[in-house]
Amino acid sequence: MSSLLTQRFISQYGNLASRYNYVSPDGTMSKQLIFFLAIIGIVGGIILISSSRIRRKSKHTSKYADEYPDEYPDEYPDEYPDELGENPGKKPKKRSLLQKILLVIGILVLLSSFTGVGYYGFIYFTKYLPQYQEWYSRLPNNAVQDLAILKGISKLETFNRNNLRK
Repeated sequence: MSSLLTQRFISQYGNLASRYNYVSPDGTMSKQLIFFLAIIGIVGGIILISSSRIRRKSKHTSKYADEYPDEYPDEYPDEYPDELGENPGKKPKKRSLLQKILLVIGILVLLSSFTGVGYYGFIYFTKYLPQYQEWYSRLPNNAVQDLAILKGISKLETFNRNNLRK
């Protein structure tokens, strides 16, 4: 239902937004792609960094465990320290070349994604909000009422969708 009302609003008052670069005809921000790409990049970067962690094969299971020491160490360790006080059986594992590459790519993706989120915030507060306020102040009273109805219907539809999932 809101799509029909939105189309009616755009057909009646959409031309008022044509002079603004960042305000779409229905009043939303027109350039949101960078924000969605940044969110996808953050998720991808976290996945890449987590896949670059060092893993070792567990003694008791066939699954891989993290390289951190066990919470409950064995009472009697398998290897005993030699005369120099070193424990030659417990050498720290190093990352493989693939894990290093994944780590570097993950860090770069995260950095670029956080930069994208910062750029989106900068554009939102410095470009979109001033243009939106100017666009909103130029709307006729009927358009302001229609816009309020559209926002209310959108919130109700979101509320109904969330309740239907439960």
